[in-house]
Amino acid sequence: MPNALPPAAAYQRAFEAQQRVGGHAMPVPATAVRETSRTMYGNPHFEFRGPDEDAVYAAALDRKNLIDPYRSPAVVGRYRDGVDYVVVVRAFNLD
Repeated sequence: MPNALPPAAAYQRAFEAQQRVGGHAMPVPATAVRETSRTMYGNPHFEFRGPDEDAVYAAALDRKNLIDPYRSPAVVGRYRDGVDYVVVVRAFNLD
């Protein structure tokens, strides 16, 4: 399989070798999206934050589409908080 990706262990060994010679880990790109999940009123809420509005909304839609449709997932909030764009996805629990 010439196009196969190396296993995760290979990446881990390369990272450890870089750390041994005094290198630093790669910085997180500015377009990274952070996800926080919490329970509010007994229902799961997922909050996505990041500096790029389109990337944040795309990540929120991906999460919404992964949730079972019987739980009525929905994007319930989009706003800007300081330098970050925030998108909130909620779903209901099944009884």
